[in-house]
Amino acid sequence: MTKQCSRKNLIHNSKFDSYQEAVQYVDSLNKQLKYHQIDSIEYLEKPSTNKKDKTIVYQVNASLSEKISAIKIDYQSAGRFGKSNKHFR
Repeated sequence: MTKQCSRKNLIHNSKFDSYQEAVQYVDSLNKQLKYHQIDSIEYLEKPSTNKKDKTIVYQVNASLSEKISAIKIDYQSAGRFGKSNKHFR
C-alpha cells in the first residue's frame, strides 16, 4: 500500500467533532502531499455511533489526484539530461 493510499484511508476513517476541525485536518494533510492533492472534498454530518451520546460527528469523503506540474518538474530535473545538467547537451 502506498503512502498516499494510506493517507486517503486515514481521511476516510477519521471522525471529527466539528466541521472546522475536519477542514483544518484536510488542509494540513493536503500541504504534506508533494505529488498529489486532495480534491472532490465532501464533509458529511453523521450521528455518533455511541448510543449514549446523541452528538453529530463529521466525516470526509475525498479523492486524490496527481499534481502533474510538480511531477513534470521533478522528472525533468532528475534525469541525466534534465534541465539541471545543461553542460551534458
